[in-house]
Amino acid sequence: MVDLTRIDFATTEDQEYNIDKWARLFKAKTWEDIRMVAAKNQMIDDAATTIYQLTADERIRQQCEAREDYLRRSGTAAWDMCCVALGRCSLYFELKIQRWDYAAAALIAEEAGCTVTDIHGTPLSYRGATSVLCRARGVKEIPECFA
Repeated sequence: MVDLTRIDFATTEDQEYNIDKWARLFKAKTWEDIRMVAAKNQMIDDAATTIYQLTADERIRQQCEAREDYLRRSGTAAWDMCCVALGRCSLYFELKIQRWDYAAAALIAEEAGCTVTDIHGTPLSYRGATSVLCRARGVKEIPECFA
């Protein structure tokens, strides 16, 4: 076992099995730290890539929810998209939503001049679960937090 506060005490055996590198991975505080640890070991690099992908959706949600003055979230897609259509807020998003939760409101919002796409700017397919981004009239750019 390696004490994360004293990785420098890793034994030769710990180092042979890369336990010290795994400890550095889990001790890392930034993505740059993780990239440096993962640079020399494909297995650790694969793990770091998986960690990044698993946290990407959560990071997007946190960044967007931090901008409370810019968006509205009441808990229902239909109401929130109608609020965008009415001009009460500038943006509504959902990272995963079923078509029956967004289809009617998307039509209302589009008829009111809003742009309704997935969070990457792709038109909705109405074929199943997707992300939804409803932007008010005049909001042309997709916010950076979705990039």
